[in-house]
Amino acid sequence: MAGLPAFGKLDRDEYGIVVAWHPLVDHLIDVAACFCRLAGCRSIRRAMERAAGRELSPKDLARLAVLVFLHDFGKANCGFQAKRWLQGSIPPGWPSHAGHGVEATKLFADDGFLQPLVALLPVEAICTWGEAVEPLLKASISHHGRPIIERVGDWKRAIWKPVVGPEGQTLYDPAPVLAEIGLRAVELYPDAFTSGGDPLPDAPAFGHLFAGLVQLADWLGSDTAFFPFSALGEDRAKTSVDYADRAVMSLGLDADSSRTALETLSPSFAQIFGNPPYPIQAAMDGADLGSLVVLESETGSGKTEAALWRFVHLFERGAVDSLFFALPTRVSASQVYERILAAVARLWPTDPPVTVRALPGYASADGQELKALPDFKVLWSDDPADAEAHRRWAAESPKRFLAAPIAVGTIDQALFGALQVRHAHLRHALLARSLVVVDEVHASDPYMTVLLERLLQAHLGCGGHALLLSATLGSSARARYLAIDHGHPLAPSTYQTACDAPYPALSDGLAMRAIGSTMRPKSVTWSLRDLIDDPEAIAGLAIDAASVGAKVLIVRNTVPSAVAVFQSLE
Repeated sequence: MAGLPAFGKLDRDEYGIVVAWHPLVDHLIDVAACFCRLAGCRSIRRAMERAAGRELSPKDLARLAVLVFLHDFGKANCGFQAKRWLQGSIPPGWPSHAGHGVEATKLFADDGFLQPLVALLPVEAICTWGEAVEPLLKASISHHGRPIIERVGDWKRAIWKPVVGPEGQTLYDPAPVLAEIGLRAVELYPDAFTSGGDPLPDAPAFGHLFAGLVQLADWLGSDTAFFPFSALGEDRAKTSVDYADRAVMSLGLDADSSRTALETLSPSFAQIFGNPPYPIQAAMDGADLGSLVVLESETGSGKTEAALWRFVHLFERGAVDSLFFALPTRVSASQVYERILAAVARLWPTDPPVTVRALPGYASADGQELKALPDFKVLWSDDPADAEAHRRWAAESPKRFLAAPIAVGTIDQALFGALQVRHAHLRHALLARSLVVVDEVHASDPYMTVLLERLLQAHLGCGGHALLLSATLGSSARARYLAIDHGHPLAPSTYQTACDAPYPALSDGLAMRAIGSTMRPKSVTWSLRDLIDDPEAIAGLAIDAASVGAKVLIVRNTVPSAVAVFQSLE
């Protein structure tokens, strides 16, 4: 290879001097190995095949792996390779720093100068894999959290020309690097280039999911905690497989070991929660429940434990690999986190899956707190060994929260996957593995309701499961959510039908089931008084009620009116 070799990753000291580097081709191998290992995880494969609308063959997976392998080929350009020096100290002859996203897509533009470079990659063979190849390759190249927007005039063709020194010597040439990338793609994934096979899936839902999985694979493959820089003489094609397996297993992305442990113990509800199940909790182990379930029951009736029991049964059956418990506020999320953390310790007495408090600025994993350090690093409060620290990877950034086997946080962490914001693909792909529990679902305003509907549509479309909890969900909201699982709008309830609906109740796409209540019956009497502007009269009513043993709560909607009633009481 003429000139300097191409790097994929650099490590600098405190002065900005490069102290270690990782070959570009080896980084491509790392990330493709991560993708292949992720595609072998039960729920991720299920999500991929549901989004694709068919089973994925070994040939399909090999072709997808090639597209992932090519995710960073744009780093071969001279402007990116100039990043081995800081911007102010680039040697003569080298171009200014450049990126590797738009620069990669420009390589495929109709440009006579660039065509010889394109020919160094197996593009002709790749183009026989179906119409989806171009969008899927762009999704792979766009692995930094958002689709690449191609603009005119934001790049220079010179970055793909060889760098020539003052004496005419070649300092760096992208062509041999691209040639090596093309040769290794064919060598590593030969089945991808044999004839036959179905066209790659072209469903937009599959592209959305694939983009998120590429980003996850790139994050894992770029983390030196899992993938150390290559040693001299190392066969990265072999070692990367072990590195990828360690990363996926450490983070609990492959849940089979935790599932086997749970199946071995097979704990009862009473063993986990200390009491026999209430009717709403016992109903959660039904194998005939649909993918979207709505549980309506009184506050304090044990809906949190019911949701966990639902997760246990779905997890044991292999229907889900993870849990995200979403709540409307940080306070409620913190409270539920402690309850779930205690239950997880009883479910898995040894080697429990990591449980993350998914609250930005207040994150925690397995009860341990973290402190943010420079360069996106963290320090855990208990100073764990490296192996333990690797397990908590998902807690170290809000963008990673949903990678946790069990996460408790606010609903916005999930809703970001339904918005056109950065890292939406990643959040969607991570959530696809989970039972998504949304507590206090009635608290959503119209805007949040629409976002949640879109989130559930994408989630169920990948074969995911969801459970919505509420004490006061209206009939129209219930019908809107259940229509997502039906695939078409449901007829609106009449007033009388809504009044006659059972409560507590468990609803899915098939039926609304009455559930026995665990709460003591009570009678409520309403009366209306025109006293809103008469604080003395309100105080008098309150004192009269309290004098015969009532517990009284007075609610006013402004501070002055509340003060006025309080002064009248005094």
